[in-house]
Amino acid sequence: MQEEKKREELDDKKETNPKALPFHKLLSYADALDWTLMALGTLGSIVHGMARPIGYLLLGKALSAFGDSMNKREHEVDINAYAMVQGLKKVVPFVWYMAFATFPAGILEVGCWMYASQRQLARIRLAFLRSVLNEEIGAFDTDLTSGKIINGIGIHMSVIQDAIGEKSITNKVSCSRLGHFLSSLATFFSGILIATICCWEVALLTFLIAAARVLYQSEATFIVEQREALIKGVGTGMFQTVSFCSWALIMWVGAILVTAHRAKGGDIIAAVMSILFGAISMTYAAPDMQIFNQAKAAGNEVFQVIHRKPIINFNSQGKMLEGVDGNIDMCDVYFAYPSRWVKLILQGFSLSISAGKTVALVGSSGCGKSTIISLVSRFYDPSKGEIFIDKHNIKDLDLKFLRRTVGVVSQEPSLFAGTIKDNMKVGNIHADDQQIQNAATMANAHSFISQLPNKYLTEVRCQRGVQLSGGQKQRIAIARAILKDPPIIFLDEATSALDSESEMLVQDALEMSNIINADIIAVVENGQVTNTGTHHDLLDANKFYNNLYNTQNLNPVHDSSVSNIIEEAANIHHQISSQYIEQKKEHGVPSKYLDDSLEQEDQRGKTSTSLFFRIWFGLKKIELAKIVIGSFAAAFSGISKPVFGFFIIAIGVAYYDKDAKREVGCHTLQHYFFGMVGEKAKRNLTQALYSGILHNEIAWFEKPENSIDTSMVKNIIADCMSIIVQCISSILIATVVSMAVSWRMGLSAKGFSGDSTVAYNELVTLASKSTTNIRTIASFCHEEQIMKKAEASMGSLKRKSRRDSIKYGTILGFSLCLWNILHSWKDQGKIEFQNVIFNYPLRPEVTILNNFNLQIEAGSKVALIGPSGAGKSSILALLLRFYDLKEGMILIDEKDVKQYNLRRLSTQIGVVQQEPLLFNSTFRDNICYGTNEASESELVEVSMEANIHEFVSNLPDEYDTIVGERGCQLSGGQKQRIAIARTLLKRPIILLLDEATSALDAEFERTVVNALESLNLSNNGGLLSSTTRITVAHRLSTVINSDTIVVMDKGEIVEMGTHATLIASSEGIYSRLFPLQSLAKN
Repeated sequence: MQEEKKREELDDKKETNPKALPFHKLLSYADALDWTLMALGTLGSIVHGMARPIGYLLLGKALSAFGDSMNKREHEVDINAYAMVQGLKKVVPFVWYMAFATFPAGILEVGCWMYASQRQLARIRLAFLRSVLNEEIGAFDTDLTSGKIINGIGIHMSVIQDAIGEKSITNKVSCSRLGHFLSSLATFFSGILIATICCWEVALLTFLIAAARVLYQSEATFIVEQREALIKGVGTGMFQTVSFCSWALIMWVGAILVTAHRAKGGDIIAAVMSILFGAISMTYAAPDMQIFNQAKAAGNEVFQVIHRKPIINFNSQGKMLEGVDGNIDMCDVYFAYPSRWVKLILQGFSLSISAGKTVALVGSSGCGKSTIISLVSRFYDPSKGEIFIDKHNIKDLDLKFLRRTVGVVSQEPSLFAGTIKDNMKVGNIHADDQQIQNAATMANAHSFISQLPNKYLTEVRCQRGVQLSGGQKQRIAIARAILKDPPIIFLDEATSALDSESEMLVQDALEMSNIINADIIAVVENGQVTNTGTHHDLLDANKFYNNLYNTQNLNPVHDSSVSNIIEEAANIHHQISSQYIEQKKEHGVPSKYLDDSLEQEDQRGKTSTSLFFRIWFGLKKIELAKIVIGSFAAAFSGISKPVFGFFIIAIGVAYYDKDAKREVGCHTLQHYFFGMVGEKAKRNLTQALYSGILHNEIAWFEKPENSIDTSMVKNIIADCMSIIVQCISSILIATVVSMAVSWRMGLSAKGFSGDSTVAYNELVTLASKSTTNIRTIASFCHEEQIMKKAEASMGSLKRKSRRDSIKYGTILGFSLCLWNILHSWKDQGKIEFQNVIFNYPLRPEVTILNNFNLQIEAGSKVALIGPSGAGKSSILALLLRFYDLKEGMILIDEKDVKQYNLRRLSTQIGVVQQEPLLFNSTFRDNICYGTNEASESELVEVSMEANIHEFVSNLPDEYDTIVGERGCQLSGGQKQRIAIARTLLKRPIILLLDEATSALDAEFERTVVNALESLNLSNNGGLLSSTTRITVAHRLSTVINSDTIVVMDKGEIVEMGTHATLIASSEGIYSRLFPLQSLAKN
């Protein structure tokens, strides 16, 4: 087929793509200004790199001027003092020249390179995002997954940024990596040149030792990473010993040359220091080269996406009709999704729809109903056949024009980050406030929006609008479609998340008829239209339709299970996952939302501090003596660094002493013994600290949650603590030594340090959300608005401070894992809400639950019903401890949920949501997610119970078939059945059902409800304990057989009882809703 040929051509192109991009291609987005900036930056890098070796040359000259006066006799002191001053006068001007040259060179190196790189990176990021937004939907089903996009604009782009952009020198100071690399090269080559000029013999010896040192260090680092405490300590200590002894050898050779009058002491020092720091500069440049190679590989991935040619070209020119009547003709259409091209979804589908007519498509899940919407919107092209709108082939129409002509309201609405007003204006960017309010009123959304503190300016901050209930999101999506006012509108279960009253109002606003009153009803089976006609025609002529109607008629479904509001739980789930991560990053507290009051801020600080000392003192009890010894040894190891610098200068002075050989020998021995101290320091510290970890039993290490975290804590305590002790001792001793030698110079040197924090990563979130909502973006032609947001974010370049992730994220986070005790679980399932008051952290002024009290006995079936926003899904979220309460308690088996380990709690609670979350993996992986030890027979058993086994078995790869990004290759009902199978496999103690069967047709719903009912017979491997079931529902037929039905409104219980008792109360809400829903069905 034509599309397959295109796909094969793209695959061939991918195979010919090189694995690494030429480095200069990373700079292909540079303009003339960027090249000018980079040229100036290169000049600054070279001058800056040469400054240090030249500085050592001047230092050597100054030392020679000082030293020449030391060997003179006393009566010549005045004369030689004058000569020394004259010699220094020759050196000092050059020092000033270097200072004045280095200052602008540093500005050019850092400023020009970083500014040029930021400009280029902004263009690359925008080009990447634009290419993603212009791709056809089919690309997102195959190779262009959300993971690849997020990796591209996040990880890969960060690698490129690290190569051509910012490099962190320390935790506070940053520069350009390319500038730093060029500066390091300049330091290396100028250092060799200056050392050779000063004293070629010492230069050659120093170069050989420095080269061997660099090679050894790189190899030793790799080996040390793989060894335990003893080998690690000995290896590092021996390295320090050899290093100090090497410098002693160099100084001894220098002493011989000085005593033979073949060189001056200052020249020796200049040669040694120039070679030393030249070699060090190459060690700094080596990681840069590694990053450059990584950037070339990352650049290949990024530029593949940028240069990818979409099969359905978004920018192609096509016809734009003056007016659209709305006639649709689908002629002999065949179609298979790109990721499953061997399985045809539509097989000769033909249907004609006249303008102004209401047509209803009915059929079982997976028969191709939603696929038809995607084809008319031209998210995909048919494999065979044609689609016409007003006698024009849709392939000949301008793509933006086509998608503006067609409106879609799906069962799973997508909202964007921003205000409610912004989300509604996606339908019509030019809509004024009055039009927005009118559309919201028609969608029955104005009432709940008006009750929000900021009304239409309320922020929908979290992913996919999770601050809102499912019904509220759906109503906003419907209002958005009303604002678009398209000639053709597709409604894909558009009112499934609404209560009965809202559904009837919305149907009137959209001039919708229910299926019974549609002008034409088309029955779709196996990708074909098997029959068309009116409701009464099909009741007699089509057995399938007759059975479908009789099944969906409002009869008590055999203890049905779920309903609509659990979409809100899905929302809550998305919300918590993102907010939980943000809270963890921001506060270091993984499972609590804390107020911003000073009192609680102080409490957080106390908690973090206490946990830090808890780790340290908890380990000290094991081997206190070794830790103390190791700490002192680490301190001495740190002291060796500044003292080494002092001795280098002392040796330089000794070269001019009459007893030079004696002085050099003395300092040589001091270097040797400091090397021995360094070895002992490393060995004792690492042995002592590692032993604290190793005292745990083997079973403790075998637990997955401990093994990785323990190794990280080990590295933090053993490595980082030794480094901290060394750094502190080095700073203290260096300060003391500098003050003792010359307090004025010591204070001057101490003052030069500064802070500079730079970062930006705003496009990652935008790209992630755009990928998730790509169909909504394409349907509303919202690409340009997304690009404007991206360009605005890149233009502002707002810099945010980096947080101390090591202290709060690592130490506190992993300490919780190490020291928290897993709580046991009583396999019962009794639940009790006591005086619960709750509001969402982002909307503290809105009370969701108000003094809520409810007791649910173990094994009982409880249904929560009520209007959207009543707080039903919030109850599910609180049970899962996505949030903590403002006031009150929630007890499970008479224990506060706060006392349960979160991981243990989640394993005992099963959730089925209205919007199931599937991963871009196989059916097997999605069903077995969280229960990886499930056998093949168990997998098949739960799949049959969820009525998905037959469908999966007919696929070429069966359970190893990829479901696509977020299950995009499946219908809503198929995705829901996979989610239900996943829950059935879990066999939870408590089961939360949130409109779990709303996406299923009547026949499948009955089968799945029976499967969910079977959870009452056994769970957890057949233990005789029943499952506590909480159902959130709008469809009242699914809750009739519940033990208790709880009617909620505004966060409070207004009615409670069985179906029989509630229906008997003529004044009750339930007794009014039930006939209303019956009327809507019949």
